[in-house]
Amino acid sequence: MGLKDYLIKKKINKKLENINMANWCFNKMKISGNKEDLKNISQIINKLQKNNDSEIGLMESLVGREPNISEEEYNNDGWYEANLNYWGVKQDIDFSDLIFKENKDFILLEFETAWGYPKEFCEILSKNYKVNVTIKYYEPGNIFCGIFELNELGKIIKDISYDNILEGLYNYGKLEFWDHIENLIEDERIVILEKDDAENFINENLSFLTKKDKKKFKKNSI
Repeated sequence: MGLKDYLIKKKINKKLENINMANWCFNKMKISGNKEDLKNISQIINKLQKNNDSEIGLMESLVGREPNISEEEYNNDGWYEANLNYWGVKQDIDFSDLIFKENKDFILLEFETAWGYPKEFCEILSKNYKVNVTIKYYEPGNIFCGIFELNELGKIIKDISYDNILEGLYNYGKLEFWDHIENLIEDERIVILEKDDAENFINENLSFLTKKDKKKFKKNSI
């Protein structure tokens, strides 16, 4: 049997299933810049994360809400469009669902958002605090992922959306990538019978892997 003996091939991008809840976007954000600017952000997060009764989420606490809408309009069904326009997503991020790490050089945040990543929030955050913001996002329900990066002036310096979902997941996180590959193999949606099959599969679908990771795939897939 030859190349037809393994599944997915070029159709792999269209046949991935959710690795978690559908329509939730997974985000990893790195914030870097001046120590004082980072301190201002971390103090707000630390204070509200310790307050389990906080009525506002991460985004509102750092950049506020859409200013061009009254409280009455916001509470009377106006919140949806206001949040989408101002943050890029429909709802805020609860501090109880936030993974927060920091050191003297940068802040790392991990969180989930509905349907997409908070692009507008990143832009406002960068401009207001004069910090570099990089967000990696992965949405398994609608199958898209990418990287969005801004400098301390709020200028976009990277905006990548991956055509190959596996390449995007690889850049999002190695742990998530290998877990997903393992699931595909276990479900027999990747079937490699011979070494030549593995080599050809890599050339067609996984050419972005490092030399070391190509060897790892060959070892784990046969």
